[in-house]
Amino acid sequence: MLNCPLCAGADLNEVFHVPQSPVSIGLLRDTCLDEIESVEIALVQCLHCGHVFNACFDVAKISEAYVSDRYVVKRNVSANMNNVEGKIFGELETFLRPCSVWLEIGSGSGALANHVAPRVARIVTIDPSPCSAPVFCPTNRIHIQDFFSKGYFPSNEFSGIVFRHLLEHIADPNGFIVSVADILETGGYVYVEVPNFTEIHSSGRFLDIFHDHFSYFSEDGLVRLFEANGFQAVRRLAFYDDQHQGIIFRKGQNQARVDCTSEKLFHGDRFWDSFETFSVLLSSMASRDNLVVWGAGAHGNNLSSHVKSILGLQDIKSFTIALDADSSKQGKYLSSLPAKVLHPQSTDLSQVKGIVIASTLHEIEIMEYIRSHAFKGEVLLTAKQIELVRI
Repeated sequence: MLNCPLCAGADLNEVFHVPQSPVSIGLLRDTCLDEIESVEIALVQCLHCGHVFNACFDVAKISEAYVSDRYVVKRNVSANMNNVEGKIFGELETFLRPCSVWLEIGSGSGALANHVAPRVARIVTIDPSPCSAPVFCPTNRIHIQDFFSKGYFPSNEFSGIVFRHLLEHIADPNGFIVSVADILETGGYVYVEVPNFTEIHSSGRFLDIFHDHFSYFSEDGLVRLFEANGFQAVRRLAFYDDQHQGIIFRKGQNQARVDCTSEKLFHGDRFWDSFETFSVLLSSMASRDNLVVWGAGAHGNNLSSHVKSILGLQDIKSFTIALDADSSKQGKYLSSLPAKVLHPQSTDLSQVKGIVIASTLHEIEIMEYIRSHAFKGEVLLTAKQIELVRI
């Protein structure tokens, strides 16, 4: 893509480049011999409107990945994840009415929709992944296994619409919001949640850059995009030490006129410096046997690709297992490492020599677990800065 999808600007500045990345970080392998296709990422920023996006995004390939049987939908497996779900519901509760009809697009496991269901007349969930089929479904929740698209639902059908960690996956974010506005009644509410690119950039967290995400939003950029489509921000939320941002918007009567002014320029030095530090520290650990990647979700799969590119085929054999509490991932393999995913409780940490924590959202919880389970060795941290600690 040669032009900005929001303003059509052609003056673009490169922020970060990844020659080979998994086509989707949601794909796990059934055996260590399976192959997952690699693609290029070229993260750029439009110098006119400030939008950050992947100029090499492949819509066809990512769409195919989302309906694959190997695509794993994240499920809540910790108290912290459940607490976040509860906080979001608490913020939305003010806007829920017994006679209202709500929609969640990209609903995943449907945990939030199940919270909302008792407070509304009906809630519809739509998600293309086979893993999104409800395990538990309230009687007033209707689930559709499909991609959302313009014209899928009638105009003014819903009182509220939720999409969490979806907008960043859409190749035409403005067109998507136009479609959402059409099916939302005037005065209705939207809750959107996306990764916070301002925090990602300030932390130099290159593990948050993967092919699944087309757009990378700062808070200001996200607000401007919605204001341009007639919405007003009414409440702003932050989770996981600002790694995720959520905003509740209200649909107004008319489309607003918003100046297209460039926001902060995101320089690539932060990511490259962080990547270099990670490479040096990882290489210092590679001579040890029994190394573990902690986390088999988006960041773990992304990390496995970087580890392979840094260490090569021989040294990645040091990574024998990956740990994740999500049962839907256990028994599978990360995209680029010969590491089988196991439950943390099935592993004797006293025999492990080093751990790389890929699960950046839960780093504090994981460190508490490690310290309480007889682990002695090195831990490579990746959440706020790349740091090697010894326990």
